[in-house]
Amino acid sequence: MTTESSASGALRVDGAGRRAWLLATLAGLAPSFDGAIGDDTPLTDGGLGLDSLAIIDLLVAIEEQLGVTIDENDITGEHFETAACLLRLLEARLG
Repeated sequence: MTTESSASGALRVDGAGRRAWLLATLAGLAPSFDGAIGDDTPLTDGGLGLDSLAIIDLLVAIEEQLGVTIDENDITGEHFETAACLLRLLEARLG
């Protein structure tokens, strides 16, 4: 995993680092979830149980830590169903 900070303060990490960062961030947002968080763990119902406020906290963390702004049109079940879905969106934004 390669990690460094850019001039904007956003973390510049490779794919494995982004995945690790995302899973750790999700764990912090769902402290009552007692299972292992993996790529296929649902972010909302039937999984981590993130509510709208937790999703906003996640969006803020993504913007502050990774320098990625997620457009409101991209806040869909398709992109926020699981960690893997969200990671695919981040990878597309980061290239």
